[in-house]
Amino acid sequence: MVGSGGSHPPPGEPLEELLGRGAPVVPIYLSHLPASSERYRVAVLLGVLALGPEVVDVVRERIRRRDSPEKTALLRGLGEIGHPDAEGHFARVVRERVSVGAAVDGLRCLGNIQGPRSLPLIVESLEEPSLLEAACSALGQFGSAEALSALEQHSTELPAFQALARAGAKTQRTAFVAGLAGEPPWAAAAAEGIGRLGDADLAELLLPHLEAKDARLRRAAFEAYAQLGAPGGSDVLLGQARRAPEPWMIPVLGELGGDEVHRYLAGRFSGQPGRGLLRRLFSRGGGVSEGERRALAKALRNATDAAVLEIVGTLLTEEVDPVVTRHLLAVRGLSAIARQRDRMLDVFRNGQPILAHLAGLALLQNPSQRFLVEVLKFLALPGFRQLDNAPIGADPEHLLLAYGSDHNPALMVAGYLDSGLLDLGHLVEALRVRVAGWSFADATDPVARFSRPEERELGQFLGCQAAAQPGQKEALARLWDLLSQLDAQGDNVLDLFLSYVGDHRGGAQRALFQGFSSTVAKFIEGKDDRDLPELDAIAAGLPAEGPLVGPLREVFHRARISLRIECRDFALVTEVAGRGDVVLIEQLGPGTGTTRSRGRP
Repeated sequence: MVGSGGSHPPPGEPLEELLGRGAPVVPIYLSHLPASSERYRVAVLLGVLALGPEVVDVVRERIRRRDSPEKTALLRGLGEIGHPDAEGHFARVVRERVSVGAAVDGLRCLGNIQGPRSLPLIVESLEEPSLLEAACSALGQFGSAEALSALEQHSTELPAFQALARAGAKTQRTAFVAGLAGEPPWAAAAAEGIGRLGDADLAELLLPHLEAKDARLRRAAFEAYAQLGAPGGSDVLLGQARRAPEPWMIPVLGELGGDEVHRYLAGRFSGQPGRGLLRRLFSRGGGVSEGERRALAKALRNATDAAVLEIVGTLLTEEVDPVVTRHLLAVRGLSAIARQRDRMLDVFRNGQPILAHLAGLALLQNPSQRFLVEVLKFLALPGFRQLDNAPIGADPEHLLLAYGSDHNPALMVAGYLDSGLLDLGHLVEALRVRVAGWSFADATDPVARFSRPEERELGQFLGCQAAAQPGQKEALARLWDLLSQLDAQGDNVLDLFLSYVGDHRGGAQRALFQGFSSTVAKFIEGKDDRDLPELDAIAAGLPAEGPLVGPLREVFHRARISLRIECRDFALVTEVAGRGDVVLIEQLGPGTGTTRSRGRP
């Protein structure tokens, strides 16, 4: 259980208990959200939404009880996720101001909830010196014209000025410029405000502050100058990064982009010596941490420089962290180079479902004949990997039920939350919106929910997992349905989960199948009927049996029709305008041909 010091157990524990004990324990876990990590929050919110509408009755019954520390803790948890059911309570807390601490806590929660009824109360709190900072922070979250106008009335106070800077209030342009000459906290806020204004004409004012003694001001100026697009060039920021590299600089430079920036980032990633401190770090055998490697790989996503792409391709063949691999595979210019596509194909063939999934999604965008052949082989494999070498007559359902009995699905999901493959902040926001509206997924049996040809094995796998946990069957059905509706950086969360777990190829197979038709269409772009043998060579790898045979054959059938329509051996011309006859010239070979006349269609 989460303690007062903010420590928390692994996300598997709350998720397992929520799914196991049901709605009665929801208030306990919601009450611990303010002191928890994002992984813990995602686990709790997933568990709450997996339990269904019964949760609403349990939570609201607790809220109707007399005031107690337990009720206050629950409401604080609801306030943490911006739930409207907590607005009335915290409005009363702020209004009564029994203690400064309680009022500050109430203002923070009202800022999360952003209910229109609370805005006048927060504005009123600006007049209380002990509540000024919390009220300014809450108004900054609102970001409305009324909230910003209230902040402007107190812009001579640092908390209000900082909130206006974070909001990039256009009315404060002159104040931000003047603020650069102030003390470090004021100057740092002013630099942030200038960056958020988006006015490149002000960028030059930030340059002197890149060398400031105060670390906050240096960082604010660096980030603001990059946010304005570094109109004087990236050299000044790269010089700062080379002299004193900081982890926070990586995503900032990645957003800025440009060949020089990408070369610096790729060199830092690959361990190539740089200048100054960076050179000394690498000469001592130092390097970058796992977190920095992931950030560097992500920062290179828009790279197109040939030298950088070669470094990325080399790193790809050596990488074992799926998070880094995911970012490297997404580097924009990589799949346009045949040599790099071969490296990506090697990752696809690796044997790990998560790597096949990630590499397959990248290669779908720029397909080759070899890749399409490999996709058909992959789609022909059993979804459940234990069936790869199963004896003839083996009962798949029996094996799946045995697997479901031996593997705790809550702990499997928790391990996935720890993987780093997810943008947890994005998921927290998506789940907060659902919880705030008590929007629950359906409890449809997975076999019925995932019934399309490419999903049948996936549905059977998840259905057997739920069947092996009879007390959690409905909750697990909701959980699988919920995960299938969420996305992580554009990818289906359930598919990534199945691939990450590694015992089922269903996630990768579904993703590849769903993109296969458009990928074949890309492959035949610019081709004609002379390329039919190449298409037929790929189609020769169609699986002999299984639910995907029919849909895949249809994809190739449509592709053949398209190639026959794009017939380069024939040309239609119109002659004799008065008659409008169509003349068909049939090319038999160089310099030869016959002509047939056909009437107007």
